[in-house]
Amino acid sequence: MVMCMNLYRILYINKHDARLVQRDKLFKRLNNLLLFTASDLNDIISYKGLKPIADSRFFDVKDLTNKAFSAPELSLKFRSLTRMRGIGMTLASEILAFQNPYKHAAISHKVWNTLVKDFGLPGAEKKPGDDFAVKDYETYILTVSSLAEEHGMNPADVEFVLNYLYDKK
Repeated sequence: MVMCMNLYRILYINKHDARLVQRDKLFKRLNNLLLFTASDLNDIISYKGLKPIADSRFFDVKDLTNKAFSAPELSLKFRSLTRMRGIGMTLASEILAFQNPYKHAAISHKVWNTLVKDFGLPGAEKKPGDDFAVKDYETYILTVSSLAEEHGMNPADVEFVLNYLYDKK
């Protein structure tokens, strides 16, 4: 069902959706920053509907995000971000997407499963709470980036639309 839809059209039709507007404001503010502050991290966490966990007394947000954003390899990016208390692969991918939505997208079981079912992503479906590995993200971002190119979008927008469609089922 999803395969025949124009993902860009769905994004455009929903451009006034409150979550999309909030996300786009964060993208504009955070895109291409060399590091994030604890406040930036809390804004992302709040956008996801989670209780803020970033507290500079517990970890050096600026140092770890700077290391992640400047790291040449995905594994190093994720290693830096997941060193922060309360940050796992899913939230780390969200942080990378806010820093560079043209290269990254948040990974979730919803979008993963949509890609497996409707777009031929290799791998098994994931249940809520299942963990992702860096290799999963590498496979995921290749598929999402391919869809982004095909639909004239960035990977983060593709993730948003696929997540939106999943929630509409």
